[in-house]
Amino acid sequence: MKVLIGAAAAVLMFGAVATAQTTTTGTTTTTTAAAPVAVTPSHCPAAPADPTIPDPATATSAAMATANEAYVAWAHAMQENARCHHAEYDEAVAIVQARRDEHNAVADRLNQVTQAWSAASTTYCARPHTRCQNTTPPATH
Repeated sequence: MKVLIGAAAAVLMFGAVATAQTTTTGTTTTTTAAAPVAVTPSHCPAAPADPTIPDPATATSAAMATANEAYVAWAHAMQENARCHHAEYDEAVAIVQARRDEHNAVADRLNQVTQAWSAASTTYCARPHTRCQNTTPPATH
């Protein structure tokens, strides 16, 4: 009886681990993904407006010099903006890597305990005069 209760608990545990659900009906398979995640807004400033580029066929030297100064200021602001966005990207990558490592640690532990449970259950069921039903848990990661 204890083995059956443990097997039922294992089935519930494995069911709770899933973040996506696949349903097969006839020849159609539907996968429901995990709920979408809200992405926090960027803390980077808005990109500056593009500079006005004068018509090179009619611009004066003074207009081109002024436009060049505007372009250089704009380019520096855009580079700072790009650095800010790249830093946010690096932060997001670090978060993904940390979550992947956490997931892998949980999956490894799940597999280790499942293997230990399976071995214990098999040994128990191999004892003489023991009535057992299949207590092997479902496949894991």
